[in-house]
Amino acid sequence: MEFEITPEPTDEEREAILAALADDDGEPEPGSAWAEALLPPRVDEP
Repeated sequence: MEFEITPEPTDEEREAILAALADDDGEPEPGSAWAEALLPPRVDEP
């Protein structure tokens, strides 16, 4: 998927964006303990 970021990021911003994308493994971050205890389960969870 192609993304266009406007306005054009600075070199420092571009490095931060690329670092964040490199760290993304595609898995959602786990929720907090209180949210898991109080909120109903998500539809996509078993």
